[in-house]
Amino acid sequence: ELEKRVQQIVVEDRSLTWQKVDGLEGAVAVLRKQSQGLAVKDRESKQRIAGLEGLVEAAGQEACDAREVAEAGDAKLKVLEAEIRSLRAELGASKVQIDK
Repeated sequence: ELEKRVQQIVVEDRSLTWQKVDGLEGAVAVLRKQSQGLAVKDRESKQRIAGLEGLVEAAGQEACDAREVAEAGDAKLKVLEAEIRSLRAELGASKVQIDK
């Protein structure tokens, strides 16, 4: 009777052990799947970050280009203002000569 009970306990213990092993293997498989999913998300995030960095760099270049255009426009405006002053001076001198 005792021997039968010991064999039954051994069988139950083996059964529980294999159930635990199966459970652990299942948990490992789930973790592997989650890890793969995270790796894919990580790659996607890195791609998005690279894309955003590219946009930021392009926007910075556009801002630099816009600044250069604005500075060139300011320089042209100063030249035109100088020409206008010169023309006004010439017109004023002509007007003085006409009045005489």
